[in-house]
Amino acid sequence: MAEKFGKTVGTVIVLTTIFLIMLLIPPVYADGDEDDIAEELGWVTVFAGFVATLPFNIYNFIRRNLQGFHSNGIGEVTRRLAILYKPLLHFHIVVNSVGTLAAVTHSFLLLEYVDGISLSLVIVILVVMATGALLYFTSGRAVKLFNRLLHTQVIITALLLILLILHIETAGE
Repeated sequence: MAEKFGKTVGTVIVLTTIFLIMLLIPPVYADGDEDDIAEELGWVTVFAGFVATLPFNIYNFIRRNLQGFHSNGIGEVTRRLAILYKPLLHFHIVVNSVGTLAAVTHSFLLLEYVDGISLSLVIVILVVMATGALLYFTSGRAVKLFNRLLHTQVIITALLLILLILHIETAGE
């Protein structure tokens, strides 16, 4: 537990430092429009979410579906896949944390334009992030089971994607 806490504190420090450096560097645009930073943060959120989640979900799908096979060297493949779990999990956590930070910053910068879709999207992102954090940090069986069920629900993912598409389509209005 102490080792996991130490790694997490280190990750939080690195993420906070990156975020503060990003805030200190003024954005430069060819057209001189500095208001585009909020829009860019929205795209950082989308990109981070896809880059962090798709490979991790594909990896988990392959790993779970190969576990039952033990013929033709597949057992060795599953053992090698198991070695990749922790690095991929940490990549998933760090990149999604950056995406969540970008989403919250995007929301605060565009607070005057808030609508039901945008607010719902931020709430869903924060719920998924909170359940992921609880899943990572808790050790109780019942709590882990509840968080795993909520964090990995297809309904939550579908809701997130639908709200994201609606947000992108209605953001200019």
